[in-house]
Amino acid sequence: MAAGLATAGVLAAPAATASGRTQIQVQDRCDPVTFDAALGAGSCVSTRDGTVTFAAFLARANPHDGGHGAWNFSRKDTHIDRGEALHVSNTGGEVHSFTEVSRFGTVGIAPLDAALPDGTPAALPIGDPATTFLPPGAALDVAGLSPGVHTFQCLIHPWMRTTVEVRG
Repeated sequence: MAAGLATAGVLAAPAATASGRTQIQVQDRCDPVTFDAALGAGSCVSTRDGTVTFAAFLARANPHDGGHGAWNFSRKDTHIDRGEALHVSNTGGEVHSFTEVSRFGTVGIAPLDAALPDGTPAALPIGDPATTFLPPGAALDVAGLSPGVHTFQCLIHPWMRTTVEVRG
């Protein structure tokens, strides 16, 4: 696995991308009424696709379903050229992370880790994961990735994963 992020920052940028950047959307469909009732006010901001209730979301947190499919990165696997950046935007209603990890795995949130098979080890973040959290509507630019394979995971919803191959 290649080394970590060279530069990354959370920006309040629009979702549009410039040339030389590959777009990845961080998506969910949380229902604000039921998520806020279960987790507290503001845990899910209103989204146009907020149709999944908290109960329906939790019901899919098991190894058979592997987590709710509406919580995902828009690209499971992608390729970019050396020097190209990723532009990651949170189009969902919850906070997510787009964190480079040396190993996919659990995140320490028992009800959500239940989506992974028993005995799955913890995810291993590369660098400071605090810089990779995205509130709804925020964006993150990831640049300076070295050639090789990089893996990214949400450190809240452990089934949200993507692999980026940097050609180079």
